[in-house]
Amino acid sequence: MFGLATLEAICNYLYCQPVDIL
Repeated sequence: MFGLATLEAICNYLYCQPVDIL
């Protein structure tokens, strides 16, 4: 089940280190 908590966790993980993504 994909809820807001999971989405928030993913966004938090992605925005945690934007340097790695860029």
